[in-house]
Amino acid sequence: MLITLIFCHEALLSQPLLYLSLFFKQNRQTYYDLLDQVRTDGDWEAWLLFFAEAMHETAKQAVLTARRLSDIVREDRDRLRDFGRLSGSGYRLHELLVKSPVINVQRASQATGIVQSSVSKAFKAMTEIGLLKEITGQKRNRLFCYDRYLKLLSEGTEPLP
Repeated sequence: MLITLIFCHEALLSQPLLYLSLFFKQNRQTYYDLLDQVRTDGDWEAWLLFFAEAMHETAKQAVLTARRLSDIVREDRDRLRDFGRLSGSGYRLHELLVKSPVINVQRASQATGIVQSSVSKAFKAMTEIGLLKEITGQKRNRLFCYDRYLKLLSEGTEPLP
């Protein structure tokens, strides 16, 4: 993560879209072996080649993920057409969910200017079609997540066995 933030600071990346840690986690033994070779033999070239491979693979994965996210957003936006009079609110809330995939009714209302009762109705309809998932199990102060979108963003972040 730090490497990506440094790249952003140095204007080598405009957004922190590269998650190099996942590549290093998946190739942990090679990562440590090459660092050890730098320490014992001064073999920076092998380490830099490994780092370049990490950048290349991570960039390819970022592009693939961005395309998949775009597909999800487009598909789900199309599903909102059938919301009748709620579709206008649904579209505005969907735009917000892309930016804030975990949100409550009050925050969604404040961010969009849609009254809370309409947000609640739209969130209920979105939950019924599987677009949203209520994650607290409570009647009040409920929190909703844009489940499919969030799952894709979280891919690969699970701990290793």
